[in-house]
Amino acid sequence: MDKSFLSDPDVIAASRKFVCIRLLSYENKEEAAFLKTFNVGRSGDAENTVFCILSPDAKQRLSRASRGTGQVYGNPKNMAEGMTKIALQYPSVASEAEKIFAVPYVADLRLALNVA
Repeated sequence: MDKSFLSDPDVIAASRKFVCIRLLSYENKEEAAFLKTFNVGRSGDAENTVFCILSPDAKQRLSRASRGTGQVYGNPKNMAEGMTKIALQYPSVASEAEKIFAVPYVADLRLALNVA
């Protein structure tokens, strides 16, 4: 993704209210199939890079789905404002003690290193 978006201080602050994930579109068939349900490229298949904000249950798109942040929001300011509005619709219910910061799960070390 475009580093000018993801390194923007307002986007960083807004992202703290989200669970940010990176699905493995080519490395995992189930995750690729999930991506294909909301964004299909010109080839008719899931693209390598897809950006979308989903509801907490991952069943509803809360933003457009596209190849990147720029195609969805245009600029970091719009992205931060959009994320802030979305976060207000889904207030957090977890206490500080329940928040767990963990390394993302990947099937095996070889795949994790390959994706990184």
